Amino acid sequence: MSKARLFASMVCLGLGLISGGTGWAQERGPDLVSRAEAKQKAGDLDGAIADLDRAIQLMPDYTYAYKARGLAKKAKGDLDGAIADFDRVIVLNPEDAGAFNLRGNAKLAQRNFNGAIADYTQAIGISPDYTWAYNNRGAAKHALGDYEGAITDYDRSIEIDPKSASAYFGRGTSKLGKRDLVGALADYDRAVEIDPQYAAAYNNRGNVQYAQGSFAGAVADYDRAVALDPKYALAFFNRGLAKSAQDDLAGAVADYDLSIGLHPKYAPAFHYRGLAKKTQGDVVGASADFSRAIELNPKDAGPYNSRGNVRYAQGDLAGAVADFDKAIELNPKSAGLFNNRGRVKRAMGRLDAALADFQSGSRQDHLYCALFAWIALSEKGDPEGAKADLSGAMDRRRKAGLDDWGTNLAGALLGQVTEGEIVALAEAGRNEKERRERLCEAWYYLGMAKLLAGDRDGAAGRFRKALATDRTSFIEYEEARRELRKLDGIR
Repeated sequence: MSKARLFASMVCLGLGLISGGTGWAQERGPDLVSRAEAKQKAGDLDGAIADLDRAIQLMPDYTYAYKARGLAKKAKGDLDGAIADFDRVIVLNPEDAGAFNLRGNAKLAQRNFNGAIADYTQAIGISPDYTWAYNNRGAAKHALGDYEGAITDYDRSIEIDPKSASAYFGRGTSKLGKRDLVGALADYDRAVEIDPQYAAAYNNRGNVQYAQGSFAGAVADYDRAVALDPKYALAFFNRGLAKSAQDDLAGAVADYDLSIGLHPKYAPAFHYRGLAKKTQGDVVGASADFSRAIELNPKDAGPYNSRGNVRYAQGDLAGAVADFDKAIELNPKSAGLFNNRGRVKRAMGRLDAALADFQSGSRQDHLYCALFAWIALSEKGDPEGAKADLSGAMDRRRKAGLDDWGTNLAGALLGQVTEGEIVALAEAGRNEKERRERLCEAWYYLGMAKLLAGDRDGAAGRFRKALATDRTSFIEYEEARRELRKLDGIR
């Protein structure tokens, strides 16, 4: 039930409660509530609250006036005030399930999830078929990561009301949290079947399709979401992600622009717009977007990492290291950050420091750190140590059940997989995008093997093939470009 419909039903019920009265105050209270309703619909929350204050002054036990005022205060962001009003309703009528549900909603907005669950449970105890209380309790459990408990509540809600689109939506979201993509998709399908105007359900179904790699399907769902709600900033952002995955960078940037226009303080939109701009070659615009994302959320390691990569590409090695230092401080368990900082230190000629970073990442089973550790050890003149280090990393991955594309790359460096075999594996990618990504990686590492063996011409040819994939966002593309520049300088 929408807030407007809930508000209207409360007003109607309030009128019914006093219909037998004849006193002046009894007639005025409902009139004030009705006028407050109109003001709230028009966005005049202060005016609505003033009328409700007067209604409560005239009728101190008028519970629905307290409920209405609590809803107006919640809409204004005064959650403590809203809870105080719902508290008063519960004192006046301890069997009012709706008041417990509304107070639970206010606590949910405060992120007091356990308190919200307690209130929803009270509401269900009073009214065992209260579908909204089950839905809301499911949302609170989901927020705590209790996806199974949330699904159980949504199951019960659907049992009571099989046409509750919101219950299917909530259950789909909890299934998505469990990575049950098939189950989530089925629930979102049912939600939009019941309510074809449900913009959030199209958005979330798009998220499932994105996770499944169906980017065109995701874009179609996001299209539907923004058509229904042209101010849906998150749907524009998500459509930008899907377009980026399709290599439609101009379309992605346009969507990020729209998202930012609607929500100017949404840091991820700046971050991902910067990533798209970087891939387009606009490193200045990308750097500005990363800096803005950092201003908006200085606790997120991602934009520091991305800006560090831009500074590395621009030749600002000290600035890049500073950004990676900060990113690692914020997220010390991200092996990829150590890999990126190690690459910059290697470019600075600080091989020992670079190797320490690569090996830190490798110990977290980050195979690309292990590959760069092999490069650093080989450059230090320790080919046997390089082989032993990479072999150990491969063994750890196999024991963890990670016998994948990356392991085959390592096998190519160790001479266990031939060049022809690794290229054939890359060519067999699931789609053109994956094929080019794998070829970029394969040709770079094959080029490094040639370079370390003293075959500069063979290395240069392979680096050029890596660049020909046009995977400009890949670290192997950047490293191949750097190695070619050095080789051209030697010539």
